[in-house]
Amino acid sequence: MKMKVHKLPKKFIKKWLTALRSGKYEQGKGYLKNTDEKYCCLGVACLVGGLTPDEIGGKCIISAMSLFDEIPKKLRSGNALSGWLVEMNDIQGKSFLEIADWVETNVEVY
Repeated sequence: MKMKVHKLPKKFIKKWLTALRSGKYEQGKGYLKNTDEKYCCLGVACLVGGLTPDEIGGKCIISAMSLFDEIPKKLRSGNALSGWLVEMNDIQGKSFLEIADWVETNVEVY
């Protein structure tokens, strides 16, 4: 049995996983939202947290995650969880569905 070492609020994680699995967002990398209207998994988290596409457009995680207090601190830049998510999205090329499955398996809700 795998131990879940990261924790996120239940309401947030449910909305985020639903959004990642919805097919509504085209996946991109390098930015929360790039000029081609593509999002990284953390960009989708920002949208779920209440930021608008204009607020996150063209921003990398370091410049944007501190903009909004409703996004759980566990996802903000410098946290191990955000590092894993960036790695999966930008470097490994995991799909939103694969990332959602990983989050579901590895992140505890509270």
